[in-house]
Amino acid sequence: HGRAPQYRKSRVLLFARAVADQNGQIQLIRPDAQRGWTVAGEALTRRIVRETLAPDAPPTVTGIANAFHTPGDLPGSGETQIFLSTADNRPISLTIERKAGEAPRWSVALSEVVDAA
Repeated sequence: HGRAPQYRKSRVLLFARAVADQNGQIQLIRPDAQRGWTVAGEALTRRIVRETLAPDAPPTVTGIANAFHTPGDLPGSGETQIFLSTADNRPISLTIERKAGEAPRWSVALSEVVDAA
């Protein structure tokens, strides 16, 4: 209603970062980075942070390194491969297989793929 919200005694989740050269100050990472606290919201946030910081977490994707499509023998069929670049140079590839009359099938490889042939 055009008034500033009252936050006194409110519990919130803040997603923020330290301000460079300003000890003790933080800055929200986005305009909507302050959320009202809920048990479910806290649990979800903790789970995401735990999975992100896990030693076996997938690497951070920085871009697309290469991609190509191979058409199949039948119309509407084929395979697309997308190779992603990562911050630590670990390999990630996406494969999308299409078969006529079926939903596309996606798969992810988080290591080098070596063809047995």
